[in-house]
Amino acid sequence: PGTNFNVIDFFNISIQNVVLTTPEITSVMKTFSFIRSVLFRRISLAFQGNPEIQKLVDHSNPGNANFETYTTDLLREQFTKDFPDHLEQLNAIVKGFTPGLVVNRVRSKKDLLTGDNLLKLVKKFLGVKATYLGYIIESDQVRDSVDEMVPFLIKDPQSTPSENLQQIISSLTNADLEFVKRDGKIFVSKQVRLSSGWEV
Repeated sequence: PGTNFNVIDFFNISIQNVVLTTPEITSVMKTFSFIRSVLFRRISLAFQGNPEIQKLVDHSNPGNANFETYTTDLLREQFTKDFPDHLEQLNAIVKGFTPGLVVNRVRSKKDLLTGDNLLKLVKKFLGVKATYLGYIIESDQVRDSVDEMVPFLIKDPQSTPSENLQQIISSLTNADLEFVKRDGKIFVSKQVRLSSGWEV
């Protein structure tokens, strides 16, 4: 994903924040960097009226970046020292940021670990509790769908990538979805998961 402020601000105004990565290490590091940029942009916007805090959280220009505040733990230390009255607000911003993560083009069991590893990385260095929504396997069916300009979920709802996508949609909507293709039409069955709040 891109890290310019237009992309980041559109991402931040969405109701559900979902980040997509692939298993390659360069993609994982770019995704981590994007999540970090999004978080620090949220912090920056929350403290717009405070130029001293702005200097701490503005890493848009690496030459001027304050690497003493590269992680949220380091940033908290700086807030505790210089801006103790704003520490509670900072903690609330970090806690309130809970992006979802999807790993695309998974080819092996090792690739499946990418999601969990990235969640640990984000938690360790940013204090962000992200959610692993699922993965989509690498498949020739997806490439064929692109060539034919027909979404793979519509072309073959029972294919493995389609089932992967249905599980991700289910995680986002808190509903169990099933797509079935009959006579050239797609039928969707939906079961909403309800919680009573009672422990059984």
